[in-house]
Amino acid sequence: MSLLGLLIGFSFAMAVSRYDARNNAEQAEANAISTAYLRANLLPAEQSSQVRDLLRKHLAVRIAFYEERGRPGSAGAQDLYRNDLWDIVTNFAASQQTSIVALAVSSINDVFASQGMTQAAWLNRIPTAA
Repeated sequence: MSLLGLLIGFSFAMAVSRYDARNNAEQAEANAISTAYLRANLLPAEQSSQVRDLLRKHLAVRIAFYEERGRPGSAGAQDLYRNDLWDIVTNFAASQQTSIVALAVSSINDVFASQGMTQAAWLNRIPTAA
């Protein structure tokens, strides 16, 4: 009985720490998207509106990912807007190499990096069978 109690205790301890890691990763991703949305205003009006529109669509896809509980099959649409978003900011950055444009590019990169960290945290779970 005491061995079973230890196993249950360790399982809960692992579950709580992984839950906290997922929570922190989700907060970091939300902050990265918010920052990228605000820094899109640093770009000219045309690129700014395109970036903000793609970020809204990207956010809707990410919310759907969380609502589906990060199931492996739910990752299909996640990269739908990624290439378009990256192309807009990098094409403009190639023509206007300023530190302000670099902030916008960096914030888009942070969105992608935080998405990867969040997905990794979602995959690092105790299996349901356990």
